[in-house]
Amino acid sequence: MPPLFLNNATAPPGLAFQAFTDTFYMGEATRVIQDEGFHDLNLTRSSYVWLPDTTACCLTFCTGKTTAVGYWCNPRRRTNASEPFDRVYIWCGGNRNNQLNSTCS
Repeated sequence: MPPLFLNNATAPPGLAFQAFTDTFYMGEATRVIQDEGFHDLNLTRSSYVWLPDTTACCLTFCTGKTTAVGYWCNPRRRTNASEPFDRVYIWCGGNRNNQLNSTCS
């Protein structure tokens, strides 16, 4: 089976996130992440696809385990991320405006 890439509309059902080391979905891609929790991406990422599907999930972007550089709840395809990131936190339920959910550890 060929690798799955979210940037070409081959998303599996449920929430899905994938990031790339370079802009415009180029460079090394992460696996497609479909689980809540913290995910270390091993390399700094510069573009991504976030598809929460019909879930009430959001995604926090982190630099390391201490610095949140933003979060997003709606579906988003970003060819050039506002800030580079190397960790994400996928969280579901709760108040989307709750700043406690924008933590990185």
